[in-house]
Amino acid sequence: MKVIRTEFKKGVPLKKLYEKGQDFHDHVYEAGLKEVVDLIEKLDESRDHLYVFASEGCHIDFYFDDERNLWVDIQDSDLWAISKLPNLDAARAIVEIANEGRAFGKRVPNTSQEWGAYGSISTSEDEPLS
Repeated sequence: MKVIRTEFKKGVPLKKLYEKGQDFHDHVYEAGLKEVVDLIEKLDESRDHLYVFASEGCHIDFYFDDERNLWVDIQDSDLWAISKLPNLDAARAIVEIANEGRAFGKRVPNTSQEWGAYGSISTSEDEPLS
């Protein structure tokens, strides 16, 4: 999987526009499942992101908020979803599903929790999520 880790420098103040190289760096990797999960665990600043480009058309963004809650934002051919994740097991399951090209359902994988917000991107408005 192609992975981009956006890492902010320590002490960069909040501002409207950040400069690549001055305020943050992007690190690009080819990584397997274990390496992706390791990179999620290493996210540091609340502005750091890990972008995962898994199966065709599936993009995942992992990040921590100011209170160190892990969040995910997913966009693939059938679904967009955003949610706070309860643990790294859910993050690992999300990466596994995306890497294998399987479809996401109405719930965060490995949990009984529905996505914080989600919607279908399918061409048929009547087609429900599984």
